[in-house]
Amino acid sequence: MGKTLKFYIFPFLNRFNIGMTNQEKRKRSYVLMRTIYDMGMAVFLLGMAVFMLFGSIWGIDKFLSIDKTFRYLFGAICLLYGAFRLYRGLKRDY
Repeated sequence: MGKTLKFYIFPFLNRFNIGMTNQEKRKRSYVLMRTIYDMGMAVFLLGMAVFMLFGSIWGIDKFLSIDKTFRYLFGAICLLYGAFRLYRGLKRDY
């Protein structure tokens, strides 16, 4: 019985990694680890971007002495890179 046929007839076997080779298990766990890492980095970077771009609303100028231009530039870079990490995490093509 072929590998793909086995998982179409018994789809619950795929959930418990039964019938998968060691290489398939390692690939699957690697993809899961990279997805979690990319999503975590995306949340962190997008949060940093919001903090830097809209920080003047919350009054971060009082305790953070960073030039406005640098803060907006860094926020824009964090926003772009965070969006890229989110895209990679959702795409799951490793």
